[in-house]
Amino acid sequence: MLTDPSHSSIHLFPCILLVLLGGCAMTPSSPTGVDSSGLDYSIDDPTRQHVVGIAKSLLGVPYEWGGSDPNGVDCSGLVNYTFEQIGIHVPRTAEQLYVAGRKLRRVQPGDLLFYQTSSRGRISHVGIYIGHGQMIHASTSQRRVIKADISQPYWRKRWVGSATYLACVGPHC
Repeated sequence: MLTDPSHSSIHLFPCILLVLLGGCAMTPSSPTGVDSSGLDYSIDDPTRQHVVGIAKSLLGVPYEWGGSDPNGVDCSGLVNYTFEQIGIHVPRTAEQLYVAGRKLRRVQPGDLLFYQTSSRGRISHVGIYIGHGQMIHASTSQRRVIKADISQPYWRKRWVGSATYLACVGPHC
């Protein structure tokens, strides 16, 4: 017995819709080092909260090569200043920060993200991960400290790795 095609499409529509929406819920693995579950963890650690708060307070500070205070910072100067405020002494350059830091497969707010932005084949940029797929960094192109979406193709292509100078807290260590 043949059925009316309009009735069978009505029954198929919810199934098709579920399949399509299910694809939206899946999170692809990310080369940025962010947990592939796509979850951002709440910042339970007061030290991590402090790092993110200091970094946010520097939004808009002018970019200055070699700078490391609120009058002007470069990318590693932003990290240096932020960590000095909480009593953690870290190396000065992006490459030194990466080499000395504890390498991570998953990042939490307050951890560092490293990039190869120059053609010299080495780590040349660092940002502070603040959660929700964003970092704060000193942008040479915008000449100031800004937030950036790390899922953007520019950052995804240039990502080298992640490291931390903070204690790992919670089940995601």
